[in-house]
Amino acid sequence: MPEIKNFSLSEFACHCGCTENHTKLELLEGLQIVRNNFNEKITIVSGYRCLGHNRSIGSEDTSSHIKGLAADILVYDTGYAFKILKSIFDTGIFTRIGFGEYKGKLHLHVDRDTDKVQDRLWGY
Repeated sequence: MPEIKNFSLSEFACHCGCTENHTKLELLEGLQIVRNNFNEKITIVSGYRCLGHNRSIGSEDTSSHIKGLAADILVYDTGYAFKILKSIFDTGIFTRIGFGEYKGKLHLHVDRDTDKVQDRLWGY
């Protein structure tokens, strides 16, 4: 089990103001492994979401965020996107990856939700 040294649990708390946080250790461990390989800062823009917040932003009730198994990472530019994706693929930790834009910024979704189809890459 890797030491979680580059992330704090507070980064993953719900953003609606309720401050709930049920982030699972396997998500944190996976992100730390990617971070160790990537060797650059990873900014979490969304982690755990309470059901109310998840619904308020238009996400489905089946979202891996409400299970504490997903995170959205801020993507700074194309070079950053390429390097972090390479790190994700090299480590093999995340097999569910999504790209999307939210409030004018590009995000990369990763999750470790084994209840969902694996080996999936999608846009949102």
